[in-house]
Amino acid sequence: MKLVLATDLEDTSWLAYVLEEFRIIQNASFEIMISRLEHTSSELPTIYYHASSTTSPKHCIPNRSSVYSKTLISVDNHIFIFKDTQSEDPGLLINYDILWNSFLFISRYWEYKTELSGKLINSYFNNHPLHDTWPVQVPIVNIYFNILQSLIQNTFPELNFGQSKTPQIELSHDLDYIDKTVQLRIKQSAFHAYNALKSLPHIGRFFGNVRKLTRFLFTTPGYWNFDYWQNTEDRYRKTSVFYVFVRTNGRTLKQWLLDPSYDIRTNTSLVKTLKGLKAKGWEIGLHGSFASARDTQLLKEEKQTLEKALGCNIEKTRQHWLQYFETVTPDTHQQLFQFDSTLGWNDHPGFRSGICSRYRPYDFKNKRRYNYWVTPQVLMDSHLYDYADNTENRLAAAKEMLKSLKGYSNSYVSISWHPRTASPDYGWNRSYEELLQFCAHEDLL
Repeated sequence: MKLVLATDLEDTSWLAYVLEEFRIIQNASFEIMISRLEHTSSELPTIYYHASSTTSPKHCIPNRSSVYSKTLISVDNHIFIFKDTQSEDPGLLINYDILWNSFLFISRYWEYKTELSGKLINSYFNNHPLHDTWPVQVPIVNIYFNILQSLIQNTFPELNFGQSKTPQIELSHDLDYIDKTVQLRIKQSAFHAYNALKSLPHIGRFFGNVRKLTRFLFTTPGYWNFDYWQNTEDRYRKTSVFYVFVRTNGRTLKQWLLDPSYDIRTNTSLVKTLKGLKAKGWEIGLHGSFASARDTQLLKEEKQTLEKALGCNIEKTRQHWLQYFETVTPDTHQQLFQFDSTLGWNDHPGFRSGICSRYRPYDFKNKRRYNYWVTPQVLMDSHLYDYADNTENRLAAAKEMLKSLKGYSNSYVSISWHPRTASPDYGWNRSYEELLQFCAHEDLL
């Protein structure tokens, strides 16, 4: 079976990308073919996508792909669209451009345009041009895809969709520190001091942050917590991905401060531990250094070094500090990896691409999809502790966000807890255990 999408678009590259991701994520058992309006036959099920609804309006989606609004408006309880992508024409299949809205989110169009203008978002939601109006904890692309599937099924019941898979939550750990270094004392103490000053109007919160700062400066607990993470996940019959940093020759002062300090080439205990984890079913990915997100050769060297040290192929990656540069990083990941889990926010839980399913990112330069897969990172420990005014409230919201995955096709996301946070310095592992218990109860693990 085939579905035809008839359009007057001159350049259909972005449209073909959206339709292919829709077809895969929603398990469509039919092909979707794009056709020029003047070449369209009525013999096959056809949806029209153009500016005017004069042809079969009940089968028409309005084309508003010339709209570049930075304003989101609500059209329903959980549905929001870009301003001016609606149509006033009566009798349409749907009264807004669901295809263009899908593309703007899944391609992260505004991130790409913002970086080209010379500004960097640096994976911080508060730097995003849409952050004031975007409810980031809603997987809006999956909502669009569910709506589009319903429209197709109701209009052409002969077109079938397969059964969705059970939601998958990939557990992961960015291995930044295996002991408490001078660099970490400097960075984390500075963060505690910043939070203390920021909370000055609230005396209780201020002194709480001062206590954290003092304790962090003058204590030296162990950070070698591999047994804890293995035993905790083993109780739920789950394994996780450890993203491992690789140190190479020559480091600037910035790299000394921002990158982890261990060396996989010389740390035989770490190599033995990681090999043991991998033999028991845990996975190893590359935690690319701060500079490697814009340096293809450096990331390639780091991957090769890790593969040599552990004697295995490395297929997964996540950049340190979620560093990501639109004109470099995806091209590099295309060359080196099958899966990337960098696309999340440093400061906020949620769906950075508006999606809760694995997907292929869009290549703006060549106007086609990349061939590697993005696993959306939707939650990490610092969201609850470093960037939340109230940890319990944000944890409760995170649970609801994860529970919502059951409402979408082929949900597949990642959550991340740094291994060192099981130490007394942090104690953040308690919320990880609470999340595992919650997800197990909700049949998400």
